[in-house]
Amino acid sequence: MTTLHGGIFSQQLPDGRAGAEITISRERLLAKTRDGQTFELDPANCTLELGGASGRMWFCRSSDGSLTLFSEDVGMGPALADVPRLREGVQAILAKRRGKRWRSTSTATVSMVLIAALVFACYLGLRKGLRSAVLSLPESADERIGEMAINSMDLGGPVVEIPAVKDSVQAIVDRLDSYDQAKFHYHVRVVRAPITNAFALPGGEIVVYTGLLTAAPNAEAVAGVLAHEIGHVVKRHGLERIAQSVGIAAAFQMLVGDVAGLSALGVQLLREGALMSYGRDQEREADRVGMQIMQRAGIDPQNLAVIFRILQKQHDDPPAALAWLSSHPGMSERIATVERAAKSLRPTTLRPLDVHFAELRAALGAPLPQPTPPDSTGEKEQLDGK
Repeated sequence: MTTLHGGIFSQQLPDGRAGAEITISRERLLAKTRDGQTFELDPANCTLELGGASGRMWFCRSSDGSLTLFSEDVGMGPALADVPRLREGVQAILAKRRGKRWRSTSTATVSMVLIAALVFACYLGLRKGLRSAVLSLPESADERIGEMAINSMDLGGPVVEIPAVKDSVQAIVDRLDSYDQAKFHYHVRVVRAPITNAFALPGGEIVVYTGLLTAAPNAEAVAGVLAHEIGHVVKRHGLERIAQSVGIAAAFQMLVGDVAGLSALGVQLLREGALMSYGRDQEREADRVGMQIMQRAGIDPQNLAVIFRILQKQHDDPPAALAWLSSHPGMSERIATVERAAKSLRPTTLRPLDVHFAELRAALGAPLPQPTPPDSTGEKEQLDGK
């Protein structure tokens, strides 16, 4: 018995398709969707095909075409070959494919060079096309993925319903929301867990851990973290990560606007944490956009570096404290870049946040931290506790 990752096509599904876990035994092929639906295919009553965008995807179809199981897993072919009723079919398909291979070594070499050049050109074009495709999709695609994910994720702790806490954090987000030209609707959940972290899902679902609120010296420092996360939402990095993480097939889904299929893929990737690790360029872009958001909101962008410096002082391994620091640009580099850029972005008029940070921390049972001494540049952080 072999279990593989794949998917199914069936008219019984709302969207006609879904990701599934496929189990292959000598007697049957069984597919189970993520919501628990099961579909069974009799090996004696199915046809096989090898193809797809990559040419490595196996399709097992019922004789009436009402159900199709598919998988690109490297173990799919060998698993099907172990089924007595399918062994000859698998061998025939593989033999036919081998028969189409190039007869001439020199011709094959030249062809491979041409193919490599074409693939590279397509890759560059696809990356550029994906960015354009992401921006052309309606914002409802982001919102659908975010809503589906937040309702199925284990957030790591109970949601805090204390008004002094959740209303204060929502007030910070609402202030930063003035930049959001895409008009996403941000909804905040504060989760009680000792994690110095916050993250935003596509579409504007934001999770803030109480560990961040107790580690931050003031509301402006929290605003720096949230501005960075909103930067990911505004630039739609989540949809880009979906396409980058699930391969060429999903990339074409993105290009043709297949929102239904992408939603299911995106939720699975969010559950597995695949979207929580952005690339270096995306992290830098979120930093830049976060500082722009703070400037337009009348908050000193210098506060974006405050949490960075605190973590650098308090933790021997800062990346373990903030998931979005991961392996992306080094802590020292990031602090220096933010501080340098913030000097030219500081708003002419700073407007204090209408947040009583002392009350927020008291509601969480955490006293205000002691003011820190000036940093190496001689500048002092605004640790007034408001």
